[in-house]
Amino acid sequence: MVGGGFPRPRAGRVQACRFAALGQLSASGTHELGQPIAAMRNHLAAAEIKPQNAARLGGEISGLVGRMEGITRQLKFFATSSEEAFEVFDLRAAMQAGVRLLAPNIEKGAVQVDLQQAEEPVWVRGNRLRLEQVITNVLRNACDAMEEENAVSRLSVTVGQEGEVAYFEVADTGHGLG
Repeated sequence: MVGGGFPRPRAGRVQACRFAALGQLSASGTHELGQPIAAMRNHLAAAEIKPQNAARLGGEISGLVGRMEGITRQLKFFATSSEEAFEVFDLRAAMQAGVRLLAPNIEKGAVQVDLQQAEEPVWVRGNRLRLEQVITNVLRNACDAMEEENAVSRLSVTVGQEGEVAYFEVADTGHGLG
């Protein structure tokens, strides 16, 4: 029994859930990887046409590669069956990774993002990939909740720390839980 008297999930069931999530994430990841790949192709073609614009190409491609790394990192997390080790990391960086990963959803929905983060690092200890996945799911749910709204779509995200407690809050202008 796990704390609270709940039975421990069977390894096979956990693995099946991970593979189901991997299937959903890989379909989404494949779609989301297509946009930065197309953007890189366009940037390279533009640099061939106008070589004088090639100087800024590195920064733009670097940002696109960062997005792609975030997507593949999450796919790798679901594909591995072993437990990832805990590490100390900045919660602000994990939130930024989640926001970058959902950039296509944010752009598609014309969502205005208000990201307020503590000025100092917000150190947490845990599984970074797992927390990034939670953050991504929460942000994706918020974007999905605003899809059918007629009003302005606003996503407010706060990352902070009070004493030894690190937190993030997400609020949206969507329909909420009905």
